[in-house]
Amino acid sequence: MPFQSPEVARVFPGIDVLHPEEQLLVVSDEGAVYRGPQAWIMCLYALRNYREWSSRLAHPALLPWARRACEALSENRFNVSRWLELAASVEHPGKSSSPVA
Repeated sequence: MPFQSPEVARVFPGIDVLHPEEQLLVVSDEGAVYRGPQAWIMCLYALRNYREWSSRLAHPALLPWARRACEALSENRFNVSRWLELAASVEHPGKSSSPVA
């Protein structure tokens, strides 16, 4: 939900006191608020296929790169998808990656 949305204040009272210059705020089901690199880690963790990456990037040495990794994946998602599909076809020749009806 966009931070500027009028609905934000209703759904998350008091969230406006959190720094609006943040590009991303994550609010968990339990009400925990994540911002900065931790927010990007939580976004990766929410995607089952990227949980392992979220654990890796949560390491203190890599944490500053979490946002950049998420942005790079987002900007190149089509190329990454194609690359992963090609890698899967090399690992499993003759196996179609398309769903069976």
